[in-house]
This record gives sequence, structure tokens and C-alpha cells, in this order.
Amino acid sequence: MVSRGEIFGLPAELVVYRGGAKPRYCLVAAVDGARAHLVPGTSKAASGPAVIVEVGETNLILRTEFDFSVSFPLALSDLVAQGRPAGSLAPARLIDIDSAIAASNLVAVKRLMSS
Repeated sequence: MVSRGEIFGLPAELVVYRGGAKPRYCLVAAVDGARAHLVPGTSKAASGPAVIVEVGETNLILRTEFDFSVSFPLALSDLVAQGRPAGSLAPARLIDIDSAIAASNLVAVKRLMSS
């Protein structure tokens, strides 16, 4: 089972983000049936609302900003088969995801959260 707040390392061909294609850690912002809606992470400054994960908070070795200027859906089967689990946010941090979604322009994810 995949839950909001989990982080997965994904190969470049699965990630949708600005700039060149490269592997990235992605945060599960929402789950909709058989899909996860993922937000890519960057070790640089995010260009939109962000959830910041500090070193030691999960299994990430760099401070990472999950950039809520973009999200992309991925089948749960692909996420589990090709993703590398990297921990998850503490339950108390789920409100940070909600706040970043509310401040973003991610219409599809906002709809999921309001239903």
C-alpha cells in the first residue's frame, strides 16, 4: 500500500520536471485509485510552494525541496516496481503537504483533496 507522504526514488524516464531528465526523489502528494500523484524533489530552490525535508528526517541524504509547481500521476504498480522507497514524512507533516497543495496551481490534486 502506498500512502501520502511517502518518498520514492524514481528513474529519469518516469519523472516529469523542469530541466533535463534525471532520476529524482518524488513525494506522494495524493493517491487516487490505482495512481499516485507525485511531486518531484530538488536539492536546489523550488520554483513553487514546497515541502522541505531536512537530512535525517527520512532516508534522504540531501536537504530536498519537493516543488509543488508541478505534479504528475504514476500507476501504483509502476511506482512500486520501479521506485526505491526512501522513507516517509511523519504523520504530523501531512498538513505541510495540504498547505503546499492549497498554495499551488495543481488543479487535479486540489480536486482529489476536496473530494
